[in-house]
Amino acid sequence: MMFMVVKRKYTRMGLTAFVFLNLFYYFLWTFLLNLPQLELDNLDSLSASLKLSGLELESSKRFNKLANELMKRKLREDPEDVFYAFDTTITADKTELKIPNYIGAPEEERLARAPFDPRFTLAAYYQYLIEDTRPLKKIALPFHWSDWVDLHQLNSQYYKSKGRISCKDFDHRQYENETYSHDDDDELHRGAADLKDFCRDTLDKNSAFEMRMELFAHGGRMLPENAILAGKAYLYTSAPNPISILFLTKEGFYHIPLLSTRKSILQGNAVAASLAAYKNTHELVNTLDLFLQLKKIRPVQNEYVVEAYEVSLSHEDFVLDIEKLQDDLENTQRQKNLTMHEYSFQRSIEESLAKGKEAPKYFSEAKVYDSPIGDHYDWRFFNGIAYHNDEKPLILHRMTRSWLSFTRKVGLKTWVAHGSLLAWQFNGMGFPWDDDVDVQMPIQEFLSMCRHFNQTMVVEDTEDGFGRYFLDCATYVTQRAHGNGNNNIDARFIDVDSGFYIDITALAVSEERIDARFKDKIPQSLIDREALTEEINKSLRLYNCRNYHFVSLEEISPLVRTVFDGEWAYVPLNYPVLLGNEYGDGIFRRSHQGKHFVGQLRIWIKEEILIPFLRHPKQWREYYENRGRVPLEKPKQIDGELTGEELFRLQNLSEDELLRLLQHDEVFLRYQKTRDTTLFHEFESMRLLHKKSTAAMVKQVPDLPPFRYDPFLFLMRQQYLTFETKEARYEELFEASKDEIMVNWLKSIKSIKM
Repeated sequence: MMFMVVKRKYTRMGLTAFVFLNLFYYFLWTFLLNLPQLELDNLDSLSASLKLSGLELESSKRFNKLANELMKRKLREDPEDVFYAFDTTITADKTELKIPNYIGAPEEERLARAPFDPRFTLAAYYQYLIEDTRPLKKIALPFHWSDWVDLHQLNSQYYKSKGRISCKDFDHRQYENETYSHDDDDELHRGAADLKDFCRDTLDKNSAFEMRMELFAHGGRMLPENAILAGKAYLYTSAPNPISILFLTKEGFYHIPLLSTRKSILQGNAVAASLAAYKNTHELVNTLDLFLQLKKIRPVQNEYVVEAYEVSLSHEDFVLDIEKLQDDLENTQRQKNLTMHEYSFQRSIEESLAKGKEAPKYFSEAKVYDSPIGDHYDWRFFNGIAYHNDEKPLILHRMTRSWLSFTRKVGLKTWVAHGSLLAWQFNGMGFPWDDDVDVQMPIQEFLSMCRHFNQTMVVEDTEDGFGRYFLDCATYVTQRAHGNGNNNIDARFIDVDSGFYIDITALAVSEERIDARFKDKIPQSLIDREALTEEINKSLRLYNCRNYHFVSLEEISPLVRTVFDGEWAYVPLNYPVLLGNEYGDGIFRRSHQGKHFVGQLRIWIKEEILIPFLRHPKQWREYYENRGRVPLEKPKQIDGELTGEELFRLQNLSEDELLRLLQHDEVFLRYQKTRDTTLFHEFESMRLLHKKSTAAMVKQVPDLPPFRYDPFLFLMRQQYLTFETKEARYEELFEASKDEIMVNWLKSIKSIKM
């Protein structure tokens, strides 16, 4: 890690010095690795909050002391509250809301639409679970997507009498033909679907405020604004409810079935009734308080939590026996009724076997014209392309942590893979430019997950935030070969606020031909009798995903416990071999997409920040050291990338230079939030690279809070909104438009009768 090569042109002197520096670090690391196991309890604490003991050298302590002094100064000189994101703690004041007037009111007095706020939805459900004394397995909660996903883009369909959308507004075939040449076969310019395949116009006679259309499938490539509306309309009109909901806690989880009927809090379901009773004695509701009350009243499920430092995988974990799987489901059905999850799982197996290798594509992405970025979003939850890096890293960070927490607490074996594993090896964090996250699991673990948790809404631990994630397993679980290439991804863990997702791939023995790198290992006896490919793979203990990625059992087992994005995770002990096979010398690159890894700070920093820092040090120092006292011009950006000599300087900054770099708010915030974890990772890596145990180190890592601010609270701050102000606005819209909407609705009914 410290001795990584940057793929740039160097001067002869710069390259020599760089090689010398790498050799120095190598010998230093070798010396440290051969010391006895760190006596963690007898060394000074690195951080009072994290208590990661024994990992800080005297020079680091001195530097961090100066960094802490800089933090005090920045916080003291922060009248605009720039550093609000430093504190990610969920406190009572961030979850306290005024209970709306319409809760408990007669139907004619209730709003047709209400502002979305996950804190309010969660508070209502927690209150219901507090009051209901039945065991959780006997409770089935009501559900409507509008309570769990922000559908405000559809408001114009309810609060205006003209110009409502209909199916024809989602028909992009004419747009496609008029905008692009008939000879243009660029896939970003093609893909509009036939209306009859995904949309039908309707007239709901039961409500004046329902949509007059039903969008029941993916509509193909669209303009971005219509792609947003299409996903929202599908959720509101057609999307089936999840089968269950799972609330994460620090200690475990609550897993509760959901009703299949669609009824929202606004429509007066049982959850709303519970909150109405609470309203009689409380004007305000506090989500965090109710969550903590719930934990006191109801014990969490925690019997499956994975705590082991090392997890061994077996060959049997990767073998798919379809007949045995079907027999097991049939025996379960004879002995007791299948759960809804198991029934759905059984149907998936049947359909998978029926479709075979030519199965249609299961997952659909948000296809938009002229941009491939939509492929990183699930179409159902697409909320617009995040071109800026303000919100996206927050979402990916929280989603990663929730996935790792979920799988560990329900007892599933999984590990960080591909680009996410490459990111972890640098500093224990995800890459700041990533659009998704990659994880893998053995086929048996994957099947268990789908059998018990497919179509589950997973809710982030409310002590950390308000994220909601939809676990969706692809139907075609029995097909382990590439086939037609439609279904390389086995499942997704999807953020319902944005559509970002984690790709989940299962590894199994298959009939695919192995990688060239394994061919020399095929026993001559198998070659002589022309053994089937699947037999060869089984003999060599080789497993693959459906996109031709092969690994051996020795490469991925055992898994060892680590920390990724501040959450406990597992990685293969042989990760250097995996990464070397997949990325070659790419594992040594410290520069990518305009960002550079600064080893001394252990973070990636944008080139647009580093160029003025390196080329205009005097102007930089004057601006940041005097900011707020005298008017100064911010250092200007200079065209051109960093040179090899500048990159060498970047990895050899003095303590004073590093402190000056930290004067930049973004750099400072990132370093201060992650410095303890990244330092832990640096020492952890030194031992893992030499196959030395890190169990004693990992054991002392506490439950770490998120490093990044809650995405929903972030947007509320950005938009200068509160739940109460949004609520007042909705009431105004409702009162101003309900009479007009009713009149127009009655006219439409009359015209149909005529």
